[in-house]
Amino acid sequence: EEWLEIRKHVKKKKLLFSASVFSTKSIEILNKIGIDIWKIPSGESLDLGLIKEVTKVSNKPLFISTGMNYQKEVDNIYRFMKKKKNNFMLMHCISQYPCEDKNIGINILKEYSKKYNCLIGYSDHSGTLEVPIVALENNINAVEVHVTFNKKLFNPDTSSSIDFNELKFLCNYLKKKNKLLK
Repeated sequence: EEWLEIRKHVKKKKLLFSASVFSTKSIEILNKIGIDIWKIPSGESLDLGLIKEVTKVSNKPLFISTGMNYQKEVDNIYRFMKKKKNNFMLMHCISQYPCEDKNIGINILKEYSKKYNCLIGYSDHSGTLEVPIVALENNINAVEVHVTFNKKLFNPDTSSSIDFNELKFLCNYLKKKNKLLK
């Protein structure tokens, strides 16, 4: 019921509804509710059975985070997805919360763009505004950030999150950039 309410709110705001899946039960629920984009989190990206299940029930796009994968594993995911009808995006990320600058690996975005014939994105865990902006300067297709209402709140994602004012800035930046580059 809560997911359905979230989806209704998202649609009311004219946005796409996406959520991470962790099990066949979550795939069932989200498919029934009506998802626009499937998210495969880093911890589940090696579970090709789970990804296959998503592609069986839906031809909607998948965003696949690669934060816990070695390069050969990303290669396997890519080859597996190229055989499917779903559009997909490989999302570079580092599964460290918050991710230190020295570990971010923005250069990997260029490597992904050269190596893989698919959409490329970046899933940020830095908790700063600067890192997703730098990632966007690498001609990627999407950026994902964690967002918190208050950086003083305790929860596992707060240290890797931006706040809503920063999110607004990021969205305005992207709108302006896209408008200027038309």
